[in-house]
Amino acid sequence: LFSQNESLCDSPNVCDECTYFSWENALYLGPTFSYLSIEDKQDQDAGIPHRKFEGFVGGGEAYYERYSSNGLYGLLYTGFLTGQLDEESASQTTIQAFESTTKARIGFSYSALQGKELRATPYIGLGFCFFHERISSIDEDYFTVFLPVGFLLSYAAADWAYLGFELVWFPELDTTLDSGDVEDKL
Repeated sequence: LFSQNESLCDSPNVCDECTYFSWENALYLGPTFSYLSIEDKQDQDAGIPHRKFEGFVGGGEAYYERYSSNGLYGLLYTGFLTGQLDEESASQTTIQAFESTTKARIGFSYSALQGKELRATPYIGLGFCFFHERISSIDEDYFTVFLPVGFLLSYAAADWAYLGFELVWFPELDTTLDSGDVEDKL
């Protein structure tokens, strides 16, 4: 973790007592682990049975986050996950999965309570997700462009400790499935 101290107090529009939010720049590199669940929709008319695949996946992520003294907020993020997912049925089919996500977002940060260590940040961004799965000998690639719209709430509990809450919505702008020679728009 890298941080550079730059006080919000350098801005003439901010209160004199403010000493919080000293981490204005943050660079993070590290591992990530998740539990992934993929569920195929059942389509009785087409004869597609209900299938569910689950499992633990691991990978890495890196991001740079910036809060400027004038209230502008930005984030650049990239990460990946890979692993094996098992089917919840008697056939016990497995999926080899790989997911890569890249996104950027921009917003404006402000003090939620005057003179308090609580900061609110609404933001909007643009992202791209690539998901590859191999079931038996079939390879499928999903390409998704999305628009993250969200809200961050950060509380500076101490100079070195922050608590946060994030509410985010990821509407998809475009999703494409590439299944070998066949390419479908979803």
